[in-house]
Amino acid sequence: MSLREELDARHAPLLAPLSPAPGGRDMSFDPSFEAAKAEIDKLTSVSGGKPNWTGIIEGTSRLLTNDTKDFRLVIWWALATVQQRPTPAFADLAAAAHLVLGMVHAHWTTAFPDVKRSRGRANLYAWLTEQIDPLFDGREVVAEEREAVVLSQSLLEELDAALAERLGESHPGPGRLRGSMNRFVRALPADAPPQPPPPAPAPVGEPRRGATAETHAYADDPQEGGGGDRASTPAPSVMVVRVEQDPFAPPALLAAAPTSADEARGALDTVTPLLFDVADLLRADAPDDPTAYRVSRLAARLLPAALGNVDDVRPPEGAAVTELGEALSREDWAAVVEVGERLLRASPSWLELHYTLSTALAQLGRDDARKEADRGAREILARFDGQPEPRFFIIPYATEASRKWLHPPAPRARAVPAEGGNEEAAPPPSVAQHVETLGDAVKVANRAGSGRERFRGMLQAGTMAIEQGQFQLARAVLESLLDVVGRHQLEEWDPALCASLYQLLIQALRGQGGENPDQGAREAQLFDKLCRIDPEAALALTQR
Repeated sequence: MSLREELDARHAPLLAPLSPAPGGRDMSFDPSFEAAKAEIDKLTSVSGGKPNWTGIIEGTSRLLTNDTKDFRLVIWWALATVQQRPTPAFADLAAAAHLVLGMVHAHWTTAFPDVKRSRGRANLYAWLTEQIDPLFDGREVVAEEREAVVLSQSLLEELDAALAERLGESHPGPGRLRGSMNRFVRALPADAPPQPPPPAPAPVGEPRRGATAETHAYADDPQEGGGGDRASTPAPSVMVVRVEQDPFAPPALLAAAPTSADEARGALDTVTPLLFDVADLLRADAPDDPTAYRVSRLAARLLPAALGNVDDVRPPEGAAVTELGEALSREDWAAVVEVGERLLRASPSWLELHYTLSTALAQLGRDDARKEADRGAREILARFDGQPEPRFFIIPYATEASRKWLHPPAPRARAVPAEGGNEEAAPPPSVAQHVETLGDAVKVANRAGSGRERFRGMLQAGTMAIEQGQFQLARAVLESLLDVVGRHQLEEWDPALCASLYQLLIQALRGQGGENPDQGAREAQLFDKLCRIDPEAALALTQR
């Protein structure tokens, strides 16, 4: 029985439909479901702890067999199956892919969560591949694993195609896992060639001939100094075959040159990790050379999490995050660079990571390397302009310092000194000049390449108006941004940006003065919003 046939039989009870509803019932709040979830949550818990993988397998198996068909349970079962041994086994990876594929084929429309929540299902699969791939880092394959390795690759390709068909643009793809499997298949030892038939004995008295490129005599050949009777123990002929290398063959890192778009994407999955490896070697040889950082940022730009979809950006996990924090606390900047570059493979769009690497390179005096790393980082992060910041838990996606690093405030224009060098001698600009200056600022903001930059440009224009005492103009400019805040829910995604807007609007309203009750109510409303998202800034306003 083949491994696939064995998995078909083993997983049949887990995939069998439940009557009267084929997908069973939603068990999300059942104690058994919550127990499995609690074990999985240990992966991201601050208190740590290792999940009980055996318990997860047993609990999810019972629920899938008797009560429900749920993609969350299947994904947890798959991860636990791969994690259950100290050294991950390819047979377990094949089992994991087989069950997920079976659930997709048998219960796509009936399983939980509801099929309408396609993004949730896509995120589950992306999470699974991100968890599994690092487990096989440094893993070597042996000939005995050939069937399991080849089947794992085949099942993952089938699963990728099945999910792409059902999820469309929401499909996250297999990530690095497909490239890893391609490398494992190529690393399999070649099958031993079949033994050649024994050659016919040479006639007695005739010199031994072989129609071969080269003949080696054995020690029992009298003519070569060995003993023995030539007639009774004829020496076999040995053919030495010389194969010329085809100069036009594809590089050894690919099994064959890609001939389709799918094969080209698979080649990228293979090449991208190699680019990171090349960057690591270059950096180890010459830490100041910007080439290493140019190569690693090129590789990072090819990763799915760096393609500009904020839903694909996920928080970093694993021991490397702890290592980075420890290196920062020691101010060991060389270690920060090494750990940070390693984290870049999984988190290419993490703003705080890019800022941290820039800081470390500056501390080490590697200015050329820092400039190259910064340039590559900004090219990646620019793809996410105009979108809400990703929400990370426990670890921040960004801090105020990293946001200012990415979007430094525009320098304020200095007054042109009058003759004699006295800046105060220049006459104050007229109201007409104010309007022209603000108009230019608004035009510049509207020409910005992203929504975030346009928003910041309008804030800058409002700031200029307030500094020039044109409070009514400032209010008009700034209030146009309130609709953007509501439409994009910016209070949730970028509270710091909203706090800046509310502060400026309150200053503009106060600058207008007057006893207008509507104006007072407006200021109170904005102040309440500011208190909710930035109490410290609100307190500062009360002291002015």
